[in-house]
Amino acid sequence: MSSAVWPKPRAGDYALRFRTELKGGDVAYDLWRDDVENFKHEQRLILFIHGYADPVPAANEVYDTFEDRMDCCFSRKRAWTEGAPIVRVYCPGDVDWL
Repeated sequence: MSSAVWPKPRAGDYALRFRTELKGGDVAYDLWRDDVENFKHEQRLILFIHGYADPVPAANEVYDTFEDRMDCCFSRKRAWTEGAPIVRVYCPGDVDWL
């Protein structure tokens, strides 16, 4: 089980976790099933998937920046989602090579 304190998604959004820790750690083979239960009723979703080798804080920083930049392109905040919730996907892959 994860000892990580996961950031809460923004209201109306979700997380999909395939990792046990915020940085490093193992693949979370069961954690994602609980996450899917939270949003399986939604008809539309927008998935944010970070690059390989990103710990959760770095992924969140990129996700936040992307949302802010998209908001600048529209007349109201989150108009570009057309009401669809965002699912922030967190997958493992960050490794200290040195």
